Amino acid sequence: MNLLTRFIILGALLLAPVLRAADSFEGRITMTMTPSNGKIMTINQTIKGHVLRIDTAGMEGGVIMDMDARTMTILLMKQKAYMVRPMPTAEDVRSKAAEAGRTEHDTDVEDTGKTDTILGYKCHQFLVKDGDKVTELWIAPALGTFAGLGQQGGGNPFGRSRSSETAAKWERVFKGKAGYPMRVITHDASGAQTFKLEVTNVQKGGIMDADVAPPPDFKPFQMPNIPGMNFGG
Repeated sequence: MNLLTRFIILGALLLAPVLRAADSFEGRITMTMTPSNGKIMTINQTIKGHVLRIDTAGMEGGVIMDMDARTMTILLMKQKAYMVRPMPTAEDVRSKAAEAGRTEHDTDVEDTGKTDTILGYKCHQFLVKDGDKVTELWIAPALGTFAGLGQQGGGNPFGRSRSSETAAKWERVFKGKAGYPMRVITHDASGAQTFKLEVTNVQKGGIMDADVAPPPDFKPFQMPNIPGMNFGG
């Protein structure tokens, strides 16, 4: 697998909910994500203070996000190397959203009033309609604040902004809102499931600084300038 392919795969590591720096949760969260192709991905998050690490089973790298410093560290395991890139600012995200002609009011959200307990956390059900698609969300208020399927502030650092153009409507609705999505299921007009995200384990505490930092034997790496790979912008 060449270096460029590795970076493309690493982009998938960012397709997971994250917590804002202000949240107090510390621990590990494991979830499975099933996209429309049916290939299940296991995603592990390690959270300590304002720093979050994401690792996906089967991948050759990881991502560490520092929400205070607004930096993203990409880990290359086989090379024992890492690269630090800036995150887009909230102003960048708002500007791109304005360019796309979208506002936060172009949504259809229903609070069903239903509740359920998932892994010991009380969750509230919401339905988000997006054209002929309906997404069912179970949100746990006790587990922090949802920041979208991507880095804090949204967007894909590997070139194209998910937050401003292609992010799912449910993601745009709940980004920055109190509550962590413990289960997300999207169905199309026929009722067929097209996406599922589900938290399978929550482990509080026990995180060391070293758990959310590059290993000491990793060396810094500078990504060459490749057209179309617009990191941090």
